[in-house]
Amino acid sequence: MMESNVGIGRRVECDGHRGTIHWIGELPPAQGTWYGIDWDDASRGRHDGSHNNIKYFQTRYPTSGSFVRPAKVNTGITFEKAIRGRYQDDATVESEVMEQLQREINARFVEVVGMDKVGRKQSGNMLCIPDHPEELKKSLNHVVHLVLNNMLVYSWMDLLTCCTMFPELRNLQVAFNKLDVLGPIPCGVFDCLEELDIGENPISSWEEICHLGSLPRLESLNANSCCLKRITFPSTSATDKTPLFPHLERLMLANNPLDTWECTGELNKLSKMEYLVISYNVKTSRYFQEFTFARISKLKVLNRTELSPKEKRDCELFYLKTFSSEYYKNGGKEDQNSNSLSQEFIEKHPTYLRLIKAHGAPLDDTDFKTQKSQKLKDLKVELKIIILSEPQREETFKFFLLTTKVAKVKMMLKRHLKINPSTNLKLSYCSTKDGGFEIPMDNDQQDLAFYSVENGDVLLISL
Repeated sequence: MMESNVGIGRRVECDGHRGTIHWIGELPPAQGTWYGIDWDDASRGRHDGSHNNIKYFQTRYPTSGSFVRPAKVNTGITFEKAIRGRYQDDATVESEVMEQLQREINARFVEVVGMDKVGRKQSGNMLCIPDHPEELKKSLNHVVHLVLNNMLVYSWMDLLTCCTMFPELRNLQVAFNKLDVLGPIPCGVFDCLEELDIGENPISSWEEICHLGSLPRLESLNANSCCLKRITFPSTSATDKTPLFPHLERLMLANNPLDTWECTGELNKLSKMEYLVISYNVKTSRYFQEFTFARISKLKVLNRTELSPKEKRDCELFYLKTFSSEYYKNGGKEDQNSNSLSQEFIEKHPTYLRLIKAHGAPLDDTDFKTQKSQKLKDLKVELKIIILSEPQREETFKFFLLTTKVAKVKMMLKRHLKINPSTNLKLSYCSTKDGGFEIPMDNDQQDLAFYSVENGDVLLISL
């Protein structure tokens, strides 16, 4: 016999599957009452709510509907029974899992109640939105934290409509809702919202995320495990701040297929962002953390790593030095007031000029690097070494870089010839082009090139 309190919209369960009653009545030629159910799992049903070419109810999916006799349907249990069934008499968690959990939270004793059963039974709900939700504002104005995860059939507009009942919301979670679009937020909705979790939704466009940028008090946004491929604020120039997200301090973007190098430059446009969680490829982004701290001016914590002001300054100096050659090749000057820097460089390194203003321009070592890039054989000379006080010693030859200081040459010779390190050496050389004249090398701070030493010359040592 059908329960008297069962009606359209009632949530039911049958053989472990859950669904919603959308129709109650007879199905000629069969006698008796049937329920028309739209199942949460589309594979559980058989049709779209039709029978003998007559449409009885609407389903969410073409195969999520079926007709079931009331006797086969479980229409619910008491709250107490539900609690006991979910948490009581569960088997203990495997010992190795418990030990790992103890290590992670540094606890001597851990008890996890009903973890496996909760995991198996966890599912979303199909709560119907009231016809006039705005009329419930006064009754719900003390609710500040609302979880609307895994609502199954709620669209973004349904979620917004539902939230109009909670005018004082500070924290909202709408994860696992299969949302791929968000859309504009009506004026007056989420005026008090400070934390928002939209993670685990297939949102691929940053433009959809930007719809949240109008929220006046939003401080924390979780968009982990979405499908975001890039971040861009197209209406804002490379070095300006965006008017969107005026109070956003914390942003979570882990497990998104982002181009992390480009997006860190864009994220610098957020005026108050201090905390960022983001995934990146360690193999292809060796200095990602250091560069990100330099590229996002107000960033203090990256992937839960907090830097001191000195450490952040070191990251900024390292960033300046790393890209100094690129800076000068693109029109940069040591005097930033005379810069003719290319727009391409500015867009790629939007914080570079700000860092130069704070720390000064990096050294222009273009000429040195050009010299260094020459073939090594053009920078080396082979010298014949003679110790004047030991004419019987066997002739020795050694290669030196022309950029080597005389002081370092002396150190190298002491090691090579096994001369007492405390011995005071005096060096000179005979040029093969000057008729064998001896030229003293009396300045330890000059390099070999200063003395015009050439390949084949003789290096003379006085002990």
